Amino acid sequence: MKKLILVNCVLTLAVIFTYCSKPDLTQEQSTVTPEIKAENRATCTLTNAGTTTHKVRICGTNTNATVCQGCPNTFPQTFTGVFQSPLNGDFAITLTTPIVIYISATTGAQTLFLDAGGNNPPIGPLALPAGGCQGFAIDGNCNITAL
Repeated sequence: MKKLILVNCVLTLAVIFTYCSKPDLTQEQSTVTPEIKAENRATCTLTNAGTTTHKVRICGTNTNATVCQGCPNTFPQTFTGVFQSPLNGDFAITLTTPIVIYISATTGAQTLFLDAGGNNPPIGPLALPAGGCQGFAIDGNCNITAL
């Protein structure tokens, strides 16, 4: 009988401590690191408005499952999504923003005039030497910034 009373006391304490130690759901959510909310995302079309003659490789597009390296010397992290431009270097690629991408000149020096849409002014000319790499951030309003 003493064992039964002891077990009931332990179970009662366990139930009390279980419910007392849990934070309120709203309190728990407010302590989480804020993430990019779905409502803050946008779709921007990145284009190269300049006259170019060589291919470029864009890393970090999230448009396919191909893993790529940012810029080996300055941004060596790995990212997902690779886009290879046609021979003339012109491209129009739709990206979900905010996003950080890395553009490298794969076959020769390149001059970029990048426009992400959204009635924002394009940036450029940006000289990218052969084998060179540059990072860019595009925000939810389609503003593009060189990193």
